[in-house]
Amino acid sequence: GGGRRRGLGVGVVRLTGEAAADLEMLQQQQQGALVVATATQWDALSRRWKQRKVIRRVRLVILDDIHLLGGSGGGGDVLEVVVSRHRFAAEQMGGGGARLVGLGASLANAKDVGEWMGCPSSNVFNFPPDVRAVPLQLRLHALDVNHFGSRMLAMSKPAFNAAAAAAAGTEGEGPKPTLLFVPSRKQSQLTAVDLASLAAASGRPRLFCGPSSSPPPDPSPG
Repeated sequence: GGGRRRGLGVGVVRLTGEAAADLEMLQQQQQGALVVATATQWDALSRRWKQRKVIRRVRLVILDDIHLLGGSGGGGDVLEVVVSRHRFAAEQMGGGGARLVGLGASLANAKDVGEWMGCPSSNVFNFPPDVRAVPLQLRLHALDVNHFGSRMLAMSKPAFNAAAAAAAGTEGEGPKPTLLFVPSRKQSQLTAVDLASLAAASGRPRLFCGPSSSPPPDPSPG
């Protein structure tokens, strides 16, 4: 739901997706309000920016998950529309539009994305792991396989070795969970099958089942 919340003297509005209610909440806020919205919610609300002064009044737009741009899922297409609209609005308003700040995970073409957003290369930043609040150890495993399917298959074994090491607690700190990122929903299923097959081939079919998992029932007759 939406509402106005004050803790540090800053009004906060959380959009609901209902245009009439959201516009009313925004109009009740004074300058300096913080608006929290999904890309889809802001896309719907900002389409009529010429008729809505409250939208033109926005001076800073922070876009999270900017690495989703260009993707067919996850809202990447909506992010693209939102950025394009704000850039167009800024041109129509003579440069008086909102400042855009994009936040994202690793981007192979970060400078290209920054240029597309109207950001000079000097304002594109790459933060190293040592500035994170939670320590991160970075290891790279290079693969020279160009074909997508073959490359995904080649990644299974290194991913299994890393996940197996974490699950077995070989680093002296006990078992640890593993979060594995894949490019699509279909690939997540294929990768899960590959990991299960590799675990079975290593003689540890229940490696990733967790200590609380009960073994499967014995199919042999009693």
